[in-house]
Formats: sequence, C-alpha cells, structure tokens
Amino acid sequence: MTINTEKSQSGFESFSLKRNATSPRTLFGLIMSGIAGLFTLLAIIPLFIILTCLRKE
Repeated sequence: MTINTEKSQSGFESFSLKRNATSPRTLFGLIMSGIAGLFTLLAIIPLFIILTCLRKE
C-alpha cells in the first residue's frame, strides 16, 4: 500500500491509499481472512446441528 499526498486547493493534504496486489501484507491478509471464514463456518455447523436436535424433541 502506498500513500501519496497532494495539496488540494483548500490547502489541506489529501491521501490516496492504493493496494499493491503483489505485496506480502496483502497476500497474508487474504490468507488470514480465508482462514477466519473457514473457522467461522466450522463453528456454525455444530450450532445448527444442536438446534435441529433440540427442535425434534
């Protein structure tokens, strides 16, 4: 991610945040997001199984 600063007409700096697709941080973030999503699904499955068992009784 690069940060470019430019002065606008009002005199304030504006920041431009751009992602670099080949950056190791971007790849690591994508992998960790995928792992978090996978573990979320793995945690939800037993909860639905318990709910269906309780509903049958």
